[in-house]
Amino acid sequence: MKKEIITFIKQKDYKLLKELGQGGLGKTILILDQEMGEQFVCKKYSPYDDSIKDEYYEYFKNEIKVMYQVFHANIVRIFNYYMYPEQKTGYILMEYVDGKDIYQYIRENPWSTDSIFEQIIGAFTYLENLQILHRDIRRENILVANDGQVKIIDFGFGKKVKKDSDKKKSISLNWWCEVPSEFQQGVYDHCTEIYFIGKLFESILFDGNDEALSFDFKHNEIIKKMIKYDPNERYRTFSEIKINILEHGIEFDDLFTYDEKETYKAFINQFVNAIAEIDESTKYNTDLTKVISDFDNIYRQNILEDEIQNIRDVTRIFLNGTYTYYNIRKLSKNVFRDMLRMLKSANIEKTNILMLNIQNRLNQVVRSSRSTDDDIPF
Repeated sequence: MKKEIITFIKQKDYKLLKELGQGGLGKTILILDQEMGEQFVCKKYSPYDDSIKDEYYEYFKNEIKVMYQVFHANIVRIFNYYMYPEQKTGYILMEYVDGKDIYQYIRENPWSTDSIFEQIIGAFTYLENLQILHRDIRRENILVANDGQVKIIDFGFGKKVKKDSDKKKSISLNWWCEVPSEFQQGVYDHCTEIYFIGKLFESILFDGNDEALSFDFKHNEIIKKMIKYDPNERYRTFSEIKINILEHGIEFDDLFTYDEKETYKAFINQFVNAIAEIDESTKYNTDLTKVISDFDNIYRQNILEDEIQNIRDVTRIFLNGTYTYYNIRKLSKNVFRDMLRMLKSANIEKTNILMLNIQNRLNQVVRSSRSTDDDIPF
């Protein structure tokens, strides 16, 4: 087929409804697609200062690249974009969130604080699994729709983490609270994101006073650990926080029987001990349907054996990327079978807890970086 430029027949027209805001890098407006009857937010890149136009145009492009990798109920969706590189400008069409920023919403709806916190932790756990850093956590960038649904917005400083060097702090913003101790070493990672989320809720809950506000928030102890100045005293991952939330909401000991706990322990100990190290760029597979399907296929392939013959097949269930393993270490077929049976019989709540615990154990495996590319975008 002959390669040609595809020219669209007609430019799409939208109706301007209202202006939403003006910032240092441009403005946002609310527009209407009259044919479809749908509203969108249009964000235009147009810096107030021409001297930064070229530099921040790269941030604008990066925002689009990052947002096109995510699809989550609590993260604002991007639908389309129009780029004009010669003029160093462009437009992004995004989901319209009819609501308020997190601070204002919680002040008006204090009973919703637990749900909002849990939604945010869920969204950042998702970003963590994709190895995406937001890097601009502040009240204006966390909106809550009128129905109580959280939406994380503005990924202009977002970054895909591919290696340890990408966790170096490479931006300087006007931070709205005391910065954590890792800034002294020039580090910004997911543990730093945990700190800023915690500080945001601290500012909402305490409002500069020593006493908490007059509504009951059941995750106060989690917040206290999130905002530790020293990252070694903080939660290391959002997955850990999500596990704590689940444990707080239910009687964990009553959810799993003694035999189920022993099944999990037998599996996870054999599995994790067979993995030598995991590359920093490796992601976790989170599709539960596929995880169970892969479990089932491996069990069928090894049904006449006493052990799972290739540990690599098992690692592929949970890990997507680069890692090393000890092929001489085997996994008992009976242990594997019992874990499969538990996954198949568990309800969604128990399955989520099992997956979070597996990921938490995998987080303890030594991390490495095999990339030789030292090019840091900014």
